[in-house]
Amino acid sequence: MDIEIFDTMSIDLLSLVSDIKLIRLETTIESVIGNLHSVIVGEGFIFAVDEYGYHLFDSTGRFLSKPFLRGRGPDEVVSPVFSPSIRHGRIWFSDSGKSRGTLFAYEISSGLIEKIPLYEGWLISNIAILSDSTLVVMFNRPSIVKDFLPQGEYFLARFDRNRCMIDSLNLGLQSTVLTGIPSLLITSEEHVFASNSRGDSLFVLDETGLNLVWRNYLAPFKSSLVESQRIVSIKPLFISHDKAIFVRKGYIIKGIGVGVNTSIKPEFLLVDISSGKLTILKPYLLGGNYVVHPYNILQLDEDRICLILNPEQLLDYINQKKSGELCPLFKDLSIERVLSLVTLEDNPYLVIGRWKPDWPL
Repeated sequence: MDIEIFDTMSIDLLSLVSDIKLIRLETTIESVIGNLHSVIVGEGFIFAVDEYGYHLFDSTGRFLSKPFLRGRGPDEVVSPVFSPSIRHGRIWFSDSGKSRGTLFAYEISSGLIEKIPLYEGWLISNIAILSDSTLVVMFNRPSIVKDFLPQGEYFLARFDRNRCMIDSLNLGLQSTVLTGIPSLLITSEEHVFASNSRGDSLFVLDETGLNLVWRNYLAPFKSSLVESQRIVSIKPLFISHDKAIFVRKGYIIKGIGVGVNTSIKPEFLLVDISSGKLTILKPYLLGGNYVVHPYNILQLDEDRICLILNPEQLLDYINQKKSGELCPLFKDLSIERVLSLVTLEDNPYLVIGRWKPDWPL
């Protein structure tokens, strides 16, 4: 049974985020971007992944290179999973399509890829750089088939700078088909958060071990009549000592055997960790002209986020504004200046900011 959702709140995203930068990704023949799947920002670089490939930009959005090609060659990738951080001038990733249990590090300056064997035969689901000397890796070992659904065993492991395992923690079994992969998230305090195999709890990994932060009842469940089941995914976007923002999405299967799927509308949930109170959060931007969709917001390393804006959305806002000051996103730019810079053929624009420690909620 769901816990009660108490309220719905609309709020300007800029009131929750500071250090905001609007970045125009340079558009060239080589750097045309489609639907962005992920963005990594760090150490003066922006690494963007879309359905077409992999693009590297500098911090101002100037296109630099395409560091990876798809394929099975020595310097090609098949199904990479990237760390949300760029550390030591490297992009860290795994690629189970080429080598299970292996971590790769792409050195931006030289273009060389280092291959680091960690745990042979296991899939690497997530990678986090906890500090300059510690890696946290989430592994998945496909193990059993139950009720015709494959299940995997997940565990977290910490490695030192010499790639030696410091310790590990078993997260249990999870259906790899229905509930997806547990999430990792690093905060500015350099804690690592992980959801458990059922997706109904959030834990923090620190020097004392794995500790429960918040437990919810928005996890997958089956009805008593086994005629329908709801598959709900909870992904953390921000966590502090007293509040958190999650993205909730999923679908409902109706019928026995091959059922009919109905999607659950993705939404932001604001959680008061101490009281358990839930609020549906509806952030907006551009003076209320643009409602932020969960699919267009990406969690970066630590406490930063990235919002994806299409040039059409910027131009619509500018054309509706016509006169007066623009929203703080454009800083000191005039309407005429923005219109001279933005075209419909541009790549997506990135709004990068840092969650504020105190919110007007």
